[in-house]
Amino acid sequence: FPSHDRGGKNDPMGKRLRTIIINLSDDSDYTGGYLYIGKKVMSKDRGGCIMFSSDIEHSLSPIKSGVRYSVVFWLNKENIKGLIRLI
Repeated sequence: FPSHDRGGKNDPMGKRLRTIIINLSDDSDYTGGYLYIGKKVMSKDRGGCIMFSSDIEHSLSPIKSGVRYSVVFWLNKENIKGLIRLI
């Protein structure tokens, strides 16, 4: 089911601005498990990283076999202000 990361029960104050997902599994470790951002399918390459606005709908197709590992980060306004100072 498509969802978004800003707002809702996990972000009731709507602070999430950007979502970052890093693929940890090799694409041969599992079948299925395609990440869709909008209607576009993302790469399953290990180490692949994608950042997108947290209010964009995204979904993951069912994993048919194996295990898919990934790590997810969310940046909020305070995180982004700190990053701008580093640049």
